[in-house]
Amino acid sequence: MRQLYYVFLLLCSTVLSARSQTVLTRQQMYEDFDTLTGKVKAISPHIAIKKALWKYDALKELARIRTKIDTARGTASFELIVSEALNACQDYHTSLMDRPAALQGAYAKFHFYLPLAYVNGKYLLTKSIIANSRTIPAGAVVKEINNQKPDGFVAGLTGELVMRYDLKRKKFYAENFWQNQRTVQDGNIDITFEDSAKEIIPVHFDTEKGLTFARPGRDTIRNQVDYWPEFRVLYIKLFRMDNALIPYFQRKIAAYRDGRRPIDKVILDLRDNGGGNDIVWQTVYQALLDKPISYPLLLDGPDPGTLPAAYLKDREIRSDSVVKERSHFLKKFNYYRYTQHSSVLVPTDSSILFKGKIVTIGNENIYSSGASALVISHLATGDRFYSVGRPTGRFLGVGYSPVILQLPHSAIRYRIEPVVDATQATGLAGLMHDRFEFSVPYTLEEITRRDAFKGNTLGAYYLIHFDPLTKKALDL
Repeated sequence: MRQLYYVFLLLCSTVLSARSQTVLTRQQMYEDFDTLTGKVKAISPHIAIKKALWKYDALKELARIRTKIDTARGTASFELIVSEALNACQDYHTSLMDRPAALQGAYAKFHFYLPLAYVNGKYLLTKSIIANSRTIPAGAVVKEINNQKPDGFVAGLTGELVMRYDLKRKKFYAENFWQNQRTVQDGNIDITFEDSAKEIIPVHFDTEKGLTFARPGRDTIRNQVDYWPEFRVLYIKLFRMDNALIPYFQRKIAAYRDGRRPIDKVILDLRDNGGGNDIVWQTVYQALLDKPISYPLLLDGPDPGTLPAAYLKDREIRSDSVVKERSHFLKKFNYYRYTQHSSVLVPTDSSILFKGKIVTIGNENIYSSGASALVISHLATGDRFYSVGRPTGRFLGVGYSPVILQLPHSAIRYRIEPVVDATQATGLAGLMHDRFEFSVPYTLEEITRRDAFKGNTLGAYYLIHFDPLTKKALDL
């Protein structure tokens, strides 16, 4: 699992300025790129799965990007090409260890943020903004991006941005399309909106400047443990899987052990949690449970011979214990089962010994260990663990820390996700693990109501009375 994820990032980063000064011949660039392609093909199980499920051929994209070496000028330029290749794998855990040196200056000047939501195949503005001396209201639809239809523009970003995939509509989507590497370098983007009155509003945005919002930010997101007496609900907001938060959550939850504030339901809100350490969410559950619970875990990956011996040793993976995958929908990929067991969470001595319903809320912005916490809510239909949320369009689930590698000539360090979570999956779509027991889709009404609300939309009052996801959790 990704328990040492951020430690690896810090330990394995290299000095960008020194690397960018390395002199490479064009032949060395080709050799490095071919090494990268070979490692991705051999190690990443996601490449073949996404080709089968999404009909997206990442290796074909890598071959297209390879042709850019013909005109590459220096190591910094080659590093950008490597970055594009890894982006084209469409997996956040398969990437450079750090931002390309050639983009450092551009990102330092990039101050743009455009709040959008992907709703029924379209991009809707979620906050009213001031542009062109007028207000563009929340709910306005993006009609064009740099004189292209949104779908066409986004389809061209596979090497510029890691995106999401809409299985229903069979297309990539990215509500943060404006954050792609090309736009960051250009320093501007043209976006045309259409409001509810069908008025067309073209806007030229300078990405070195921040937006002006019609209603300045009022929300305060924070990790918290709160009690809602009118519902007898213990509300836990877990915004980051940060080890430093463990004592805080243990202490706050244990304060309810005396029973003076009766609890009928626990809501664990993971929205916008981008990940960190699995131990954090496991500790939260251990502080709540009345008895041990076990959950299955099945991780599939490549032939162990393709992974560094040190990587296998660090994770106590013995090659002779890894067996071939034989499930009907995965055996054709020639994967191996790396982990097949049940993990157990045992209540701590200070647990509140809660016996009631635990409802986990997620949204499209959860990822990594921020999403692996959902494994508990997927234990069985009809149990006391539930999940409410919205699809992420990404592959989620439990996994190992990425394999960290280095290209031989350029010394560029990168990482590759080596496993896919196959737990309880009965088909390729199930490998994404981005569905919830109760899905609550975005609506225009939700967007406009949230924008018009004058208080904190992350506070208890708004969540209880207006937030569709929280209201669904309360109804269960």
